[in-house]
Amino acid sequence: MKPSSKRRFAIVRSRSLQAWIAREYPQSEWFREACWRNAADFRQVVYGCRSFEELARMFRCHPEEEPSIRRDLVRFLMVALVVGVVIWLLARYT
Repeated sequence: MKPSSKRRFAIVRSRSLQAWIAREYPQSEWFREACWRNAADFRQVVYGCRSFEELARMFRCHPEEEPSIRRDLVRFLMVALVVGVVIWLLARYT
């Protein structure tokens, strides 16, 4: 395959992927959770993507939403501490 035909093939595959995403994603439960106003805005953004990477970046977690073991561990320990203090206060003053 010549380099130009590979590029054309990638564009065709990207366009078919964009069409599939534009058709299926607005019907999913995640569409409203992602705070899109309507399907037309979403389709416009999807078809505006020029590469697969740009398209994939739309569905990537935002930095504050990325999973973090450290953050989850700190959150768990804080909840455990608060629950422990509440139980201790209830046991002491009741």
